[in-house]
Amino acid sequence: MELNLNKFIRVLSVFSVLFISLHFLLLRAFPSFIDLSTKSLIAIYLFLIFLSLAHFIGLKWLFHKWPRYSGFIFTAMSLFKMAVAILFLLPFVFPSSATAMVMALNFMTVYLAYLALEVVFLVKNLMKNQ
Repeated sequence: MELNLNKFIRVLSVFSVLFISLHFLLLRAFPSFIDLSTKSLIAIYLFLIFLSLAHFIGLKWLFHKWPRYSGFIFTAMSLFKMAVAILFLLPFVFPSSATAMVMALNFMTVYLAYLALEVVFLVKNLMKNQ
């Protein structure tokens, strides 16, 4: 099973630009409803882009090494990714403030979008390779 890193980077780049643009426009369109700083938004996206790339590179290496266990590998790597994401989010959420919930909701929205992108990309590759 071969996962194409260059193709994933292209898809991730296009998706990121479109999703960041949409997110930024929504933040500007509803400033009183979604009170999140641009700095926090950039931190969320940079972290999740890096995490998605690391996740994909890890999956590529592990799928090559143990192709029979691809489902288990994906599940384990996704759980690890989720734990790292929660550790990233903790410093933003623990100082209990009005923006903590907004930060958590924005983070989880972006996290789930990137997770959906990875799942769709991997499923298409797995179906193509079988």
